[in-house]
Amino acid sequence: MATGEREMAWFYDTYSQAMGHAVPEIVTGKPPVLGGTEARRPATGLGVVYVTQAVLDRLDWELRDQRFVVQGFGNVGSVAALELHKLGAKVVVRQGATTQLLEQMPTRGFQSSVDPRLHFGLGVATQVDSIEIHWPSGIVDRITKLPADQEVTIEEGKGLVARPKEIRIEKPANSSSKPSKK
Repeated sequence: MATGEREMAWFYDTYSQAMGHAVPEIVTGKPPVLGGTEARRPATGLGVVYVTQAVLDRLDWELRDQRFVVQGFGNVGSVAALELHKLGAKVVVRQGATTQLLEQMPTRGFQSSVDPRLHFGLGVATQVDSIEIHWPSGIVDRITKLPADQEVTIEEGKGLVARPKEIRIEKPANSSSKPSKK
């Protein structure tokens, strides 16, 4: 516990020096450059997810319907949180030949949170061809032909529920002017 690739590399190096040659089999958890495996870091966190899935299967509960609290955000917690989160809402925006995907990740670490709004940069485009929201429940909301440069509110199963006034950024007449909202 509380050992990572660095410490395991020290054990490997110290033992190998004492033996007079490389002995890679002496420790697990070495960095890949010393013969370790890429799967070492995510292995325990993935194990948490697999066991969670197995327990919920036994209870006949859907994993995507559950909410999880992960205490700690080290090697195990960060992987478990990320893998469990992958069952969350995904938003796909299409404009012309461009497709963007963002996932709502309301937490990024221990006692942290982020803005719940998602922002898509569309450049000079004046319209979004479509927005698809894939909710954790399996419901998919789709909105088409939406003007760009605005903030909208979309609710699960209800679609577009609020559309504030369009936001236009005007180029300042001189450098002291600030952008205005209409």
